Amino acid sequence: MAELFGFRIERPKKAEGSVPSFTSPTSDDGTIDIAGGGFFGQVLDQDGRERTELDLIRRYRDIAQQPECDTAIEDIVNEGVISNEDDVPVQITLDRLPFPEKIKRKIRKEFMEVLRLLHFEQN
Repeated sequence: MAELFGFRIERPKKAEGSVPSFTSPTSDDGTIDIAGGGFFGQVLDQDGRERTELDLIRRYRDIAQQPECDTAIEDIVNEGVISNEDDVPVQITLDRLPFPEKIKRKIRKEFMEVLRLLHFEQN
């Protein structure tokens, strides 16, 4: 209880036997309370229960089901794989080998034969 400029400021007295309410008071002015929005998040726990490679692969596949992750993975793959029909996708480099050019030509010829046998252009 305090007195200021002739006015008394005091807390209202509680009725005997009243118990404080555990719910918020309802407003009678016609307004409504709206609960806050939510958020979505996901964390990759690398120190958790997934210890084997198979567990990690399953976990990564579950994560890849999220639309944002799927888009990111697709962008990475599209940027990593270059497709040009006019150019050979792989080639063998023999610049550092200390062999004569005749042997290097034979190695290149056999490399192209292996690619042909593997149907590398189609696959």
